[in-house]
Amino acid sequence: MVSAGEDKTVRVWEIESGRTVRKFLGEIGPGQEGKVYAMALSPDNRLLAVGGWFPGGDSGMALAAVRLYDFNTGKIKDLLTGHTNVVTALAFSGDSRFLASGSVDRTVRLWRLEPRPAEAAVLSGHRDFVSSVAFSPDGKLLVSAGYDQSLRLWRTEDGGLVREMTGHQGQIWAAAYSPDGRYIVSGGYQDKILKLWDGLDGGFIKDLAVLRQGPPGLCFSPDGKRVVAGAQEGEGDFTCPVIEVPSGRVLSGFDGHHNSVKAAAVSPDGRWAATAGGNDNEVWVWELDTGRPVKKMVGAGRPVWSVGLAGDDGRIAWGNRYTNYDRRKSGPWEWFMGLKDGPEWCVSLGGELLDESGLLGAVHRHGPYSLEVRQGGPMGWYAVLQILKDGRVEREIEWGPESGSEHRCFTFTPDGKTVVSGGNNGVLTAYDVLTGREVTDFIGHESEVWAVAVSKDGRFLVSGSADQTFRLWDLTGIDGRPRTYPLVSFFVGTDREWVAWTPKGYYTGSVKGDRYIGWHVNRGPEREAEFYPAERFAAGFFRPDVIAAVLAAGDVQKGIERAGQIRKAESKVDVGNMLPPMAFFVQPDRNYLETSAPVLKVRAWARSITGEPVTEMKLLLGGRPVDERDLILETRPDASEMRLEKEIALTPGKNTLTLLAANRHARSNPETITVVYQGRPEAEDSYKPTLYVLAVGVSRYENEAINLGLADVDAQALAEVLKRQEGRLYGRVKVRLLLNEEATRGAVLDGLDWLLSEATQKDVAVLFLAGHGVNDNRGGYYFLGHDVDVK
Repeated sequence: MVSAGEDKTVRVWEIESGRTVRKFLGEIGPGQEGKVYAMALSPDNRLLAVGGWFPGGDSGMALAAVRLYDFNTGKIKDLLTGHTNVVTALAFSGDSRFLASGSVDRTVRLWRLEPRPAEAAVLSGHRDFVSSVAFSPDGKLLVSAGYDQSLRLWRTEDGGLVREMTGHQGQIWAAAYSPDGRYIVSGGYQDKILKLWDGLDGGFIKDLAVLRQGPPGLCFSPDGKRVVAGAQEGEGDFTCPVIEVPSGRVLSGFDGHHNSVKAAAVSPDGRWAATAGGNDNEVWVWELDTGRPVKKMVGAGRPVWSVGLAGDDGRIAWGNRYTNYDRRKSGPWEWFMGLKDGPEWCVSLGGELLDESGLLGAVHRHGPYSLEVRQGGPMGWYAVLQILKDGRVEREIEWGPESGSEHRCFTFTPDGKTVVSGGNNGVLTAYDVLTGREVTDFIGHESEVWAVAVSKDGRFLVSGSADQTFRLWDLTGIDGRPRTYPLVSFFVGTDREWVAWTPKGYYTGSVKGDRYIGWHVNRGPEREAEFYPAERFAAGFFRPDVIAAVLAAGDVQKGIERAGQIRKAESKVDVGNMLPPMAFFVQPDRNYLETSAPVLKVRAWARSITGEPVTEMKLLLGGRPVDERDLILETRPDASEMRLEKEIALTPGKNTLTLLAANRHARSNPETITVVYQGRPEAEDSYKPTLYVLAVGVSRYENEAINLGLADVDAQALAEVLKRQEGRLYGRVKVRLLLNEEATRGAVLDGLDWLLSEATQKDVAVLFLAGHGVNDNRGGYYFLGHDVDVK
């Protein structure tokens, strides 16, 4: 299943496991730039079309291109430009020869995809946003729906208008063609009505159903007898109904989402429906006939609905639970992050919040002044924030669609001189109470800001957002500073892995927290982008000391400079010059292959993209290093390129090959291909694996005060037991035993290298450690060798 969203990614999910198996990335920028609003997969599964707030348009906005990806390789094949505003709707014709795109620029564009993509027609007539497009099954007709309360039926051959279809009272959010071409169904946002139209001439047939909520997504079942609808706003519990066509009877539905459901799809066999939305940005797969849930696919993050701050003891509290959100309230807080260990700054995950004393949330009254919101703007949102004195309006701050749209949260600072308000699109702004003048914009969030709080001393602001982060800001000296960036940003997953980072990329976190942040590297509008998780750069950027120094200084640059006096840290970091090599398979040249040959020849390259020498290249089979015998590895004299060749003996079924490369700064993202061997082994495999044993036992230390009793005895006993398996379960058993004085830090590291270099994917390696150990402040475990200095 494929999904797209405002997180600027397209994801391919494996339904059985619920995991993301691939991502499609492109050029992004700050704020809205890069958000995905439309997506379509060609019926032949060759092309993926993606539209949204993308670079490449002809207007001053330059954010209106359609990206065409090769669905198999993930490469951008073409960039379709012509729209002058954001693309909001996409659809392929049934034969995959045409693509239709709808836009905020009020036009529909028809693209001929063969032999090369080219614009075939511009269909004009809508008087507002085009929200949906759909082809008839034979590709001869195209229907478009818009915010102008109308649908239009077009001929694809010449772009001629067949009929303007009116009757909805308000914006139309979705339209779909039935698989047999007999019907068109449309869904209205304000009137919440599904209307049924003749698929051949656009004539109105009937109101199919009246829903409790407007449907932003519609999809027919393959047999054309049912329609699945999304649900947004209005009355009800966001149930996605399954409606019979043409009777309009509700057959079943799914009620697992607890907020707006933006998209709906039905599987090709008609068994399952998928709907996307809810408080957690989740995708649910469920049975179409019964509404029974099958699989929930969701990321590790959750929107942050509430925040609180205690400046004295250094706690940030937050909540991920939506409870009929009220901008006037500060809770519920569920968890807390510790920023101090006694008087010292030190970030750690505190866990569940049991003591709320000292915590402050949003403050809406200060002396004679108070804050209220009222409806305003073109769509009736709470777009006007009122500053009142003794109950009378003194100032009004109005937002429109181009800014925050709606004042979602707001607070006074402790001195009563400033008010901070958060809204849509990551907008977070401070205003002077007496004049209403804008003081500073806080730049960092990329979605709705739901909660704000200020510390008692007025030094820090904390904000929580639908982008699943909460961020800490410096409030000192904001007057005269047009833009303010976060001191530290925080992400905490449902798995309790967490990470805290500065805008420069230095971070601290739990053992696996650094996989959740990283660098998105743009390569231009015409090329796919790359994302490098921070864990690839851990050696240079995992710096708890930098985070502590930034918090103590209340300033990112000053904090980095102070930490840099002890260990090198730079306020200007050029990650572009540190990027790892690009690793790719040359043979096979696709990411999925079925073969009847028992042996596969693999050729791969690693190429420097920064001039940094390539230092390492690895090939894994099933997640384990391949046997290095007969492995060919060649490096150019300047080390800018490394080449690998190896013949791999396949096992029946699925074989997963993974390619990795590295330079001195970072490791590459893994390149993976799947090879399915359909035959049987040519002969019975008589190979008996080798067992490699590294057994370390330290009872006697250089520091005799920490000596132990039986650690060395345990290591020796285990090694002896395993050695007896030689010639039985294992062909050979190779043992490296390090006891007491032999078990120095260097000797243990050498032993680990021995395991990595000797054991192949067919062998078994055992690591046994007995002795003292310690945990670092991330929860990581360190084994202590004989020569350890415990201080």
